[in-house]
Amino acid sequence: MAVTPNRSPAGRAFLHPVRPTARLALVVLAVAGLVYLGAAQDVSPAAFAAWAARNDYVPGTDWRSYLLIAPGNMGPNALPVFPTVRGRVDTAARVSLAATHHRAPGDRATDLTAEVRWPFGRRASLRVRYTALEGYRYDESVALARNTVRPAGSGLAQGDVYVEGIFQLVRERRRWPDLALAARIKTAASSDVEAMRYTDTPGYAFDVSGGKDIALRRGRGVLRPFASAGFFVWQRFGEGNPQNDAFTY
Repeated sequence: MAVTPNRSPAGRAFLHPVRPTARLALVVLAVAGLVYLGAAQDVSPAAFAAWAARNDYVPGTDWRSYLLIAPGNMGPNALPVFPTVRGRVDTAARVSLAATHHRAPGDRATDLTAEVRWPFGRRASLRVRYTALEGYRYDESVALARNTVRPAGSGLAQGDVYVEGIFQLVRERRRWPDLALAARIKTAASSDVEAMRYTDTPGYAFDVSGGKDIALRRGRGVLRPFASAGFFVWQRFGEGNPQNDAFTY
């Protein structure tokens, strides 16, 4: 549920990006990519041998098939919960750049994410989101629990690109809420699967969301209850079960 103030035409116009902001975002992403390439790490033969002994690894098989690619067993950005669109397509173009810090027992991460939102008329909009850089640190307990190939320590990872199409199914009426369909594609652009930070596999998701504005008394703003439901499918490396899925709500 979200509460937003009454918006004026001037307030909506403020959401349009300015060119210097877009150029700055591109420069920051380029620098982040160079930092990642310069800090890429390999797993030492000794570390891989220790992991292979723990997992009864059979030489010649794909080592990634021994990993559990699932939510709760990876970094916070590997298989994220998608932000709901609250039943409404984007109505203004926007470029954003955000830094986020995650903290859990034995695991910390700070990431840099860029997002572009672009409307196409009143019925559709496009979102592209990219986690360009993630700096992380995890301890031995997390390494053992997640069965990481890379031992405990710190590193820099590159995240995934998400391409999302938002489509307006129903516009809000007196008795009907806004309804929107979101179709999302997850690319296999990420790295550091050996540290269980990202999956390095593709995926897709669909969800339907609804929301309806309720004007508050005395012009104090707008209350918008909303809900969503769908499913998320991602690829794994297991030969017998090459993909996994989950309901989202």
